[in-house]
Amino acid sequence: MNVVQLLHASVVRDPSHACLTFKREGQYQTLTYEEVWQRILRFASALQHLGVNPGDSVAIMAQTSPAWMICDFAIMALGAVVVPVYPTLPPAEAAYILENADAAYFIADDATMIAQLEGTWPHSVQAAIVLNGATVPSSKPVYEFASLLEDDAYSPVDPAVIDRIPIDSLATIVHTSGTSGRPKGVMLSHRNITSNLQACLSVTPVFRDDVTLSYLPLSHILERTVGHYCVLTAGATIAYAEGIEQIRENLREVSPTLLVTVPRLLEKVYAGIQQRVERAPRPIRHLLCSPPRKSILGRTVANALVYRKLRAGFGGRIRTIISGGAGLAQKIAEFYQEAGIPVCEGYGMTETAPVVAVNRLDDIRPGTVGRPLPNVEVRLAPDGELLVRGPNVMRGYYHDPLSTDETIDREGWLHTGDIAAIEGGYVRIVERKKHLIVLATGKNVAPFPIENAIALSSYIADAVLVGDERQYVTCLLVPDFAALSSKASGLGLHESDFSNWPNHVEIRRLLQREVQTAVARFAEFERPKRALLIASAFSLDSGELTPTLKVKAKLVAQKYRVAIDQMYEGIDYLDIYGSPEAGLVQGGAHVESSDDVDPLQRVRGVDNEPEAAASSPEPPRSLRWVWTVALGVVVACALCGLAAAKVHVPKSLDLLGTIRNVHQKNDQINLENSKIVDGMNTVKNLSSLTPQMAGKLSTLNAGLAEQNHTLQRLTALSEQEIGLSHQFGSVASSLNGDLSNISQTTSQQSDSVSTMRDTASKLATLAAATEETNQQMGRKLNQATGTTQQISSEVP
Repeated sequence: MNVVQLLHASVVRDPSHACLTFKREGQYQTLTYEEVWQRILRFASALQHLGVNPGDSVAIMAQTSPAWMICDFAIMALGAVVVPVYPTLPPAEAAYILENADAAYFIADDATMIAQLEGTWPHSVQAAIVLNGATVPSSKPVYEFASLLEDDAYSPVDPAVIDRIPIDSLATIVHTSGTSGRPKGVMLSHRNITSNLQACLSVTPVFRDDVTLSYLPLSHILERTVGHYCVLTAGATIAYAEGIEQIRENLREVSPTLLVTVPRLLEKVYAGIQQRVERAPRPIRHLLCSPPRKSILGRTVANALVYRKLRAGFGGRIRTIISGGAGLAQKIAEFYQEAGIPVCEGYGMTETAPVVAVNRLDDIRPGTVGRPLPNVEVRLAPDGELLVRGPNVMRGYYHDPLSTDETIDREGWLHTGDIAAIEGGYVRIVERKKHLIVLATGKNVAPFPIENAIALSSYIADAVLVGDERQYVTCLLVPDFAALSSKASGLGLHESDFSNWPNHVEIRRLLQREVQTAVARFAEFERPKRALLIASAFSLDSGELTPTLKVKAKLVAQKYRVAIDQMYEGIDYLDIYGSPEAGLVQGGAHVESSDDVDPLQRVRGVDNEPEAAASSPEPPRSLRWVWTVALGVVVACALCGLAAAKVHVPKSLDLLGTIRNVHQKNDQINLENSKIVDGMNTVKNLSSLTPQMAGKLSTLNAGLAEQNHTLQRLTALSEQEIGLSHQFGSVASSLNGDLSNISQTTSQQSDSVSTMRDTASKLATLAAATEETNQQMGRKLNQATGTTQQISSEVP
């Protein structure tokens, strides 16, 4: 069955059951399966009258809504191809997708999108349709969705048309999110989608009475396949959220039993809970921490103060949450599990329609993405890359056979580009292959687990690791300014000036501790040594987030390239393991100096030595200050006593002057020591580079030798190729002679055939003449016979 037939089966099974619910004029309204089906057939007829034919591409650029779903099925009902476009994309990127997919028709949320694309329309687009509001003047014909749907001239399309759609025909072209370059159009057939949704339903059942709250963009294949096609195939109900801002209210209104989401929502809820826990009294805080939380008393307190409210916040009926689109931290998955809200994390790609693996509800293993679907095969390449094969694997990239061949090998294995591990049948994703950071030391760092650990902090919104071809890892940190607001107000910082909060020493010290705690379990070379504090959150509008709320790491690194270079040069950064004031720039002046941070401590913080742990000792300068203050107090007391006794102190016994001179000498000595240490470290670094340079020279020599050997082989191959060319010339000449002989023989045969045809014609003529003669002779014999009989009768 194709995708539309699966929906029709649910309509036939229970036509009056609630299919879609949506908010209108402050109240949720419902459409039954039969009502939705009739709208689909009517709109399909309208599209058909506009000229949409089987195989045509029709683009939809709109927010998730019942209209989106109706358009989706109406287009597929005609055998046409749906091209989803994220509604948040800039006009130039949207125009690129329309052109890349050869879109013949364009469906937009409102007239604003039509106006933005004016002047950039691809030649393939013939007309546009507006889902909400009135039309606008355009160089293309523009129609209103409501008018087309309500026009009595368009009778519903014959459902028999749907049954004739081949299951292997193209259903949709979904473009990748573009985190690693230009979006590519993934071609998915009806078989790709139906095989995937039926396999999903076999391991994660959906029941008729289930209700799901849809808030993710339908442009994303996860929401479309799992959040819609699976739910509609099972005959359940889809409720639409008003938007991400209203999702908390909509959860309470709808009380869903299922929720399809990306980790960012779960992370935000978790961070909010952690902030409230930190404000609780110390005994309660202790019980709510793990492992005390797992004790009987801890579970009781946690359920009363946290878990019960959390379940109520999700509507009180949540049966399971499906998480995909990005990795979910194990700690968060375990937290929701303890709260009685099982999170089934899965893994997939647009290229696999999309689900590859998922945790089963009865056997969830946090930290993994579960086991592969029953009809999907997985294996690991020698370098750890996850390979996938099955009926859900795409047909290829639209108009891009080269990329298709690079992604799917001859045996049908799709190369995901993700480094993974398979443990007891469960798949664990390590990192994107292209995202691995290769340090100048040769060590590889997988950013995702470290970034995820840092972002678990309730005071940090996002973290991006950098360090490719550098000596050590650093990171970009986006503070969670909402979480920091209470601490900022206590420090006298104003909300209107939040961009300067990261310059406050106490805020910097807090962020230091959060990062140190988060990365303590990682290897020393994986821990970021410095951080660049970003004063504005990553967003869709700025292009730093994908529509599925994943950070575009490459774009972010490029955007802050200059600041990253300055951070490595020692300008404007947060030293994770040093003084919170180190690297701070105020009023354009660089605060850091050799007196602010002990040189040995600074070196240990960046040269990947084990001593640079979070527990590194305080610089000796702090101890010197303690002795100085103590000595100052003693001297002050002595001077007060001498003053009271009116004793004259000779210059030779001027302790204050002597101490001042000693301190000046000490400062000069410390400064010279710092220079010496810096010089020694420089020499050390240079000396450590010597074996590396020797190794690289050795590698270079080996490479040159190998290249010389390769050139010799190429020369030999060239000589063989020349010999083969000569042989080919001889064979070609011989073949040419043979062809000439064949041509002559063919000509002779043709002449012979012509002669035979002439002879046959003459024989036919002769046969006809002979036949005529025979007939004449027969007539004459008959006459002779008659005459003989007459004569015989007349003779006596």
